[in-house]
Amino acid sequence: MISRRIFSCLLGSIAFSSLVSCDTDYNEVGSNIVGDDLFQFEKYVLSNIEAKTALAEAVNTRNLPVNSLGHYNDPIYGNHTAHIVTQVEMSAASDFQNVGVNPVIDSVYLYIPYSIKKSTPITGGATDYELDKVYGNGSFDLKVYENGYFLTVADPSNDFSNKYYYADEKEMFDNNIASPVLNNSLETSQNTAFKFKDDEILLYAYNEDGTVQKDDEDEPIIRERKAPGVWLDLDKDYFQNKFFANNAHKNIINNSIFKNFFRGIYLQATNPNGNALAQLDISKGELVIVYKQGEASERERKSIQLKMGYSTASSNKVNATTVNLFENNYSPDFITAIADQNNPILWLKGNNATYSSIKLFGEDADNSGKPDELEQIIANKWLINQAVLTIYIDENITGNAVNTAPERLLLYDFKNNKPIVDYTIDETSSPFKSIYGGILNTNEKRYQFRLTEYITNLIQKDSTNFELGLVVANDITNSVFNVIKDQESQKIPLTSTMYPFGTVVHGPNSGNSNKKMKLEIYYTKQN
Repeated sequence: MISRRIFSCLLGSIAFSSLVSCDTDYNEVGSNIVGDDLFQFEKYVLSNIEAKTALAEAVNTRNLPVNSLGHYNDPIYGNHTAHIVTQVEMSAASDFQNVGVNPVIDSVYLYIPYSIKKSTPITGGATDYELDKVYGNGSFDLKVYENGYFLTVADPSNDFSNKYYYADEKEMFDNNIASPVLNNSLETSQNTAFKFKDDEILLYAYNEDGTVQKDDEDEPIIRERKAPGVWLDLDKDYFQNKFFANNAHKNIINNSIFKNFFRGIYLQATNPNGNALAQLDISKGELVIVYKQGEASERERKSIQLKMGYSTASSNKVNATTVNLFENNYSPDFITAIADQNNPILWLKGNNATYSSIKLFGEDADNSGKPDELEQIIANKWLINQAVLTIYIDENITGNAVNTAPERLLLYDFKNNKPIVDYTIDETSSPFKSIYGGILNTNEKRYQFRLTEYITNLIQKDSTNFELGLVVANDITNSVFNVIKDQESQKIPLTSTMYPFGTVVHGPNSGNSNKKMKLEIYYTKQN
């Protein structure tokens, strides 16, 4: 193997994945070159690329790392509403067994923290927060119910394989609501006029008689400060009757029994007033029951902290099943665009919406087993130094919606439902997989991917030229592939399911020749 100096590298802002050439780096080209042969740098723009977009209809949303809640009226895609169902579980099997005599609930609250972009300490021990993954300043009617549908891990109708729950199954949960509205506080900000706010949440210290403790200046004593989040006071009388009437809690000796006795909560978003949508890590939430127990002369205040969501993190293992439910009233433009398989523009949408497939090199007219254009490139015996796929946002369609364009797109092996080699071998971490790319260049309004290893393997190792898939991405560190309802073989990256928005990009046949999708191959050849 001989190292040769070539006119090819990645420069500029890695965060924007600007793939440009330079004359200061070296590249190990890896081929049987001997002697002092002269090389010259060349660029080849692929002639044959095909791309089309398909609608996923409904995807599995069981145990997503991030769940959406709320409503958003997207000017491109139409109205999108997201609801959440989650089991809750005990922190310890003895939580209810340890409850003393005469338990009476003081309060019940639900708390799910928001994602925080920035926190700044200010005077008096308070903190100023800037929220992340919260979109819009509107409000909606947030209803919390006890879920009556039993969520199971295994599917007995399918040889007890993994049980999937899909984004379009809202009706199933609506038909199994097991309670009246539980967040029935007189504060409308906790129900009919719920908003995602950046206010710090204060918990006060209480005396044994239930009154708030005061300091020397008669100010309430703050026991705990919590980051902004969903905070809802729930109906304590309902929980009193559910858990402590007739000593029902004494039968709760493990989480299996508990998850059947209390099948979780259903957070339903209705009656939107403007845009208000958040992406939530449910596993960081809690449902807390605060109660008093003991004889009349020796009452003491206790609490049971119930966990929710699903997490495999060693610091926060939770095994409560969650389901994210989506309702979409798509715009006429989006419906028309998706129906046209020859549309030169690709409409990419997250959650349970679309994915694009990309076919490189065109047709195999001579039936040799390889596309004709690929055959010609192989015959040229080029040494591939770099291959870059460039994809531009169609600003004529997106307009001001560019501000919700995903920071990353994900390009993957569409046929085999797995990452491509350029993703796998890229060990960069800041940003993650920055050489592989797919990062939004906000100045150029484009995404670029490095396909160097993929193209090299086609030419030098006779690898299979499979179709590539393209989706919006919430977090490309997650390389898991997700199940699409009623499709046995085709899957979609889970990261796309977690992202509520989308973008519209130029395909290879776009009428804008300066912005159409293109694959540029940089190579050296022997004179």
